[in-house]
Amino acid sequence: MKSLFAAEERESKLSKLGDPLESLGRHVDFAALAAGLHIRPS
Repeated sequence: MKSLFAAEERESKLSKLGDPLESLGRHVDFAALAAGLHIRPS
């Protein structure tokens, strides 16, 4: 049975191991980048 906090536990574990997206997030504004994307619905 999965924990109710599985997502948080996974994120914490990745953070402790050195999640590459977390370190990139210090230099790249992903929210601004996503806002600038124009994706056509398929």
